[in-house]
Amino acid sequence: MSLEKLEILGFRGFSSKQTTEFSIPTGKLGSGLTVITGANNSGKSSIIECLKARGGYQSPSFTVGARNAAADYIEITYVINGIEEKISSLKKGSSETKRSDKDSSLQVFVLPSRRAFNPFFGRGVLSREQYLQNSNLPPQRSSVMSEFQSRLFNILENQDAFNEVLHKVLIFKPEWSIDQSDQGSYFLKFYNGKSSHTSDGMGEGVVSIFAIVDSLYDSKPGDVIAIDEPELSLHPSLQKRVFSLLKEYSKDRQIIISTHSPYFIDVESLVNGSN
Repeated sequence: MSLEKLEILGFRGFSSKQTTEFSIPTGKLGSGLTVITGANNSGKSSIIECLKARGGYQSPSFTVGARNAAADYIEITYVINGIEEKISSLKKGSSETKRSDKDSSLQVFVLPSRRAFNPFFGRGVLSREQYLQNSNLPPQRSSVMSEFQSRLFNILENQDAFNEVLHKVLIFKPEWSIDQSDQGSYFLKFYNGKSSHTSDGMGEGVVSIFAIVDSLYDSKPGDVIAIDEPELSLHPSLQKRVFSLLKEYSKDRQIIISTHSPYFIDVESLVNGSN
C-alpha cells in the first residue's frame, strides 16, 4: 500500500484546494523520502496535521481555528493506490466531520515538532498498532507529545531493537531505564558512568532523537512515517546522522518530513526518487 497524494481544502491556511504528492519507495536509498520545505507559516505543519487527522477510531473534529475563514469547510482527500479516502465537514461552519471507509492496512505514524513530554508519568504500555489507534488530531497544537510515556514502556520491553537503531544516531550507547519514585510516579533514568540523572533534566535534543527513533524502530516495510521538523534542537552533526537513518528506512517505507534544514536532502536521494 502506498500513500500517493494528499489534497487539502479549507484546513488552516489552505483556502483553496492544494495537492501534495509523495515519493514511493523502490528499494533504493532515499527513494521513499518526501521533503516538504518552505517559508514559515507556509503550511508545512498543516500538511503533517492532515496526515494525523486520518488516524484514530473516530472522524476528527475541526475547531473554528482549524477551519480557513474563507471556506469555513474542510475536505481532506488521501489517495492510496489510486483509491480516494475523504474526511470532510458535515456542513459549512460545522466542527463535526464524516469520513469514508479507511483502509486499515495503511497506518501513518505522525511525530509532531513539539516533542517534549511530562518527565513524570503513570504506567501504561502501547504497541505501535494501539498507539496509532489512539492517535487523534488534538483541537489545538499541543506543547507535549500525548501517550509517548506509554511508548516508553513498550520501548523498554524491546530495548535491544530500539538501542540498535538509537546507536546509529548517537555515537555512544546510552544506558537507560524506567524507574519509579516513592510517590508512585515513573521517570526515565539515564546513566553516565557511576552517576545518573532523570528525564526531568533530559535535554530537548535527546528527547527528539528518542522520539524519532521510536517512530522508526518497530515500523514495517510499507509503513508511512511523517516527522515535523526533525532538525529541532539537534546539532548539525546529529541532523546529518538522523538524515542518514531516514534515508536508510526510506528504501522500503514512505518517510515524509517538513524541514527548514539543508541537511535533510541530498543528490543521491533526489536521483533515487525523493521529492
